[in-house]
Amino acid sequence: MWSLHNTNTSILSTLRVAWVEVDRCRTRAGRVAFRTILRIVKPALLAVGIAVAVEVPVAIALSLRGARSFARYLNDSEEVAEVTAYMWRTIDWCYIFHAASTQLASVVLAMRPKWYLYQSLASNLLYVLPWAIVCQIGHLDEGNAWTYHSLVFGGSLVFSFMDIVVVDALWVWSLMTGRARLERFRKG
Repeated sequence: MWSLHNTNTSILSTLRVAWVEVDRCRTRAGRVAFRTILRIVKPALLAVGIAVAVEVPVAIALSLRGARSFARYLNDSEEVAEVTAYMWRTIDWCYIFHAASTQLASVVLAMRPKWYLYQSLASNLLYVLPWAIVCQIGHLDEGNAWTYHSLVFGGSLVFSFMDIVVVDALWVWSLMTGRARLERFRKG
């Protein structure tokens, strides 16, 4: 988790420096070329690629054999190993989406902090809140509790990923069409 945070902080610093380049590369119509945008977001896209390249094989390996064996080694209990393997198969693959969305969110956080706030708020209101209500009024028992947990928590990570992709696409579109109004950059 710390490496994800450090990568994100590094990307934020790089993107803040690139802010000056966005302003410099605008045409008279206020548009920014797609190549310029790609050059600016390259660190975030590279971090997403690395995260996917590393986490997908690890998630597959742990889903197939690793989680169960490791849990049995730690606990010496077949029952705990079975529950751990089930948990891994149902939710831990969602962390791939978390890693990717964190890096993609750094673009919006660096360039349009208010958009990041709105994206986060939308994600919570459109996905997390409805599921929290369902869990309160639904009939949870031992048989379906993990299903609800995986839908709420894992689904939230997937929904946040899709949400940030849409917001990033809107940011790119607003720069390319000249609709973006660059806020004044303040060093702090």
